[in-house]
Amino acid sequence: MKTIRVLLGLLGGGLLYSTSLPAAKREVIGLSEYSWSITLDQKAEWRNEKLFLPPTDISQVPVRIPTGGWKLLDTPNKTEVHLPATVEEYLWGHNGQTYGVTGNYVGVSWFHTKVNVPADWEGRRMVLKVGAVRFRAEIFVNRKLVAYDLVNSTPFEVDLSEYLLPGRKNEIAFRITDPNGNFNWKDSQVYTWGEYFTNPSHGFGGVTGKLDLIATDKVYIEDVFVKNQSNPRKVEIEVTLSNDTDGQTVQKPLSFEIKEHGTGRVVYSKRLDKLEVAKEGRIYTLPVTLSDAKLWSVEHPNLYDLFVTLGDDTVQKRFGFRWFEVRDVKGDRQFYLNGKRIVLRTSISWGFWPYNGIAPSDEMALRQIKAAKDLGLNMLNFHRTIGSENVLDYADELGLLYFEEPGGNQYPVSLFHDGSYQTDFYFAYRNEKLARMIRRDRSHPSLVIYNLHNERGADPQRQDYEQMRMGHQLDPTRIMTYNSCNGENPENESNAHFKLHLMPNDTTFYDYGWYDRHHAGGPGCYHDKLYMGKDNYHRFSNHKDEIVYWGEDGAIGTPPRLELIREELLASGKSSNWEAEDYLRWYDVYDRFLKEKGFTDAFPSVDYIFRSIPVHFPAAY
Repeated sequence: MKTIRVLLGLLGGGLLYSTSLPAAKREVIGLSEYSWSITLDQKAEWRNEKLFLPPTDISQVPVRIPTGGWKLLDTPNKTEVHLPATVEEYLWGHNGQTYGVTGNYVGVSWFHTKVNVPADWEGRRMVLKVGAVRFRAEIFVNRKLVAYDLVNSTPFEVDLSEYLLPGRKNEIAFRITDPNGNFNWKDSQVYTWGEYFTNPSHGFGGVTGKLDLIATDKVYIEDVFVKNQSNPRKVEIEVTLSNDTDGQTVQKPLSFEIKEHGTGRVVYSKRLDKLEVAKEGRIYTLPVTLSDAKLWSVEHPNLYDLFVTLGDDTVQKRFGFRWFEVRDVKGDRQFYLNGKRIVLRTSISWGFWPYNGIAPSDEMALRQIKAAKDLGLNMLNFHRTIGSENVLDYADELGLLYFEEPGGNQYPVSLFHDGSYQTDFYFAYRNEKLARMIRRDRSHPSLVIYNLHNERGADPQRQDYEQMRMGHQLDPTRIMTYNSCNGENPENESNAHFKLHLMPNDTTFYDYGWYDRHHAGGPGCYHDKLYMGKDNYHRFSNHKDEIVYWGEDGAIGTPPRLELIREELLASGKSSNWEAEDYLRWYDVYDRFLKEKGFTDAFPSVDYIFRSIPVHFPAAY
C-alpha cells in the first residue's frame, strides 16, 4: 500500500468523502494453537523451480498441489501439532537415521488445518498474519493458491478477503520447501537453489512463527512505530494508515492513549475527531513528550502500552522511553543510556533452540534472558541469524539490551563473477529480509544496535551502502554497523572501510570511530603473562576516539549438564526430535562408563562429574 507522509495537520480541499462504512472492531483468531498436521511430500519436485520475490503476482506462480493429489493430506505423518513447528521437531529421522544431522529432511512438506470463519466477517478485510516460515511458503486456502513468500524467518501478511468463506469451515495449507541450510555457526556459506543464490540460514523447515487470522474494516491501521528521541522522555509515534475501499477518501477519528504497563494508569491521550485517509493511505506522525515518564533501563525496565485507534480499529504497541547513543567525552567515545555511561557486557546467542531448532518457546526465551542477567550481562547478541521477537519481548520486560543482525547477509563476490547466477535476485532478497526485520523490531526498547555482517572479509560494495542507507531510513534512531570484527586498529590501514557505520539520526557514513575485534580462538581464560604493564597487555587499545568493542572474546565454553537435559527431554515427551537422541546417547555413554569402571563412589552421577569439571577452557573454534 502506497503512503503519503504527513506531519500532523489534515489533508484538505476538493476530496470525495465516505463516512458510511460499517464500523467493526479488529478481531483476531489465533491459529497457532489449532491442531495442525504435517505431511511429507517426498516425491515433490522443487530443485529447479523458478523463484519469486515479493511483491509476488500470484497469477504468475505455478500451482503445485500435493503429489498424487489432495488425498495425500488425508494420511499425514504427524497430527496434533501446534505452531511454531518444524519437520525436524516431529519427524527427525524420517529416513531411519538420527545421528548428527543425518535425520534432517530437505524438500517439501505440508502443514494443514481447518478453521471456522465467523459469518459476521462477511465484507470485511481478512488477513493472515504470518510470523515466519522457513524456507519458502506457498499458501492455499480452500485448495486455491493465494500466496507465495520466500523471505525466510520474517513476518508477512496475506490478504484473504477474496478467498475465505465466512460462516463456513475453511481449509488452510502451507506448502513448505526446505532446500538447504546449516546446523553450525557459519553464515558465510552461500547456498544455491537451481540458478539462484540464497542467503545462508539455519536448516529447519516449517511454520516457524505464530499465525493469526485478523478481520478489520477496509480503512485500518497498517503499522505503528514508536521512535525514541535524543530527549529520552520524548517519542515520535508514526502510524501508517491504509485504505482498501474503492478509491474513496474516508474520514475517521484517530485517537492515542498511553498507559503504564502493568498498572494501566493513563498518562497521555489525544483525539482527532476527523482524519482523512486517502486511497493512497497515509502516514501520521505525533510527537509526545512526558516530563515525568519513567525511563526504560537495564536496572529499571519501565514499559508503556500505546493504544492507537482509527475508528474502531485499535492496535497496541509496547515501548519504553529511553535513548542509547555514543558520546564524545573529552576525545573519549563512550556508550550512554539515558544520559548515563554504560559499559556493555554481552555474549553471542546462536539462535539454535531445543525441540524445533529455530523458534524458541516463550519458556525458552524467558530462560535465556534470565540466564544472561544471572551471569551479570547487560546485553546479548543475536548472532549470525535473525532474532526472535519473543526473546526481545522478555528483554524489554526484564531489562537486557540487544544487538541484532539478519544473518547470512553476505556479498559473495567470488561467486558472481561469471554472471551465471541471479545477482539482482540475491541482493533484492537480502534487502527485503533486513527491511522486514527492522520493521518488526524497531519499537523494542531493548534493541540498540543493528549489524549487517559477521566477520565479512571484504570492503563494503555499492550494494552494502545502499542497504545500510535503506535500513537507516526505516529506523534512523539506532546505531548501524557494517561488520562485526573489522580488522586491526591502525588509523590508515587499507581496510578501514570495515569500520563503516551510521549513528542515530545521522546519515553520514563513518569509516572510523567503531573498532570491533574478535579473538574467538582464545585464550579461554586470563593468564598472568597477558599483563606486562599498564600500556602493554592483552586487548590494550589507546584509541579513545573510537568505540572499542571486543566481540567474541575468548570463546570459552562449559560442559553441558547432560543429566538435566535428559530429565527435561524425557519430561517433555519430545525425546525423538532434533538433537534429542544425541544428548540421550551422550548421557548413556557417561552413565555406563561410571558404572562399568566402578567410578560411582567418586562420581555418583553424570551431573556430578560435569559439575566437577573446571568451567573455563579454550573452545575448539
